[in-house]
Amino acid sequence: MKDKQQILSLFESNGGLLRRLGVMRIGLFGSVARGDATRDSDVDVLVEFTRAGHTFDNFNRLCDFLETNIGTNYDLITPQSLKPRVMQKVANEVQYAAFAG
Repeated sequence: MKDKQQILSLFESNGGLLRRLGVMRIGLFGSVARGDATRDSDVDVLVEFTRAGHTFDNFNRLCDFLETNIGTNYDLITPQSLKPRVMQKVANEVQYAAFAG
């Protein structure tokens, strides 16, 4: 499994592709972000799309990118899919990739 820095670097080095997919921000939360992931952990990814970029096709293309490049199970979450209380917890630990979305 790739670690936090490897995954964030992957996002950063593919910023052009992510922008074309409408990604405004993308980051990690959960065990990988905290550094306590095990072999059985999945990768929790939080993505924020631009208004125009939040399409079914872009979401699926991003899933394909993650599946190809992360090499393990992942959960792709948008802020809109979380209840406010859960989003608050995620917001406190999410670590975003540094690219201009």
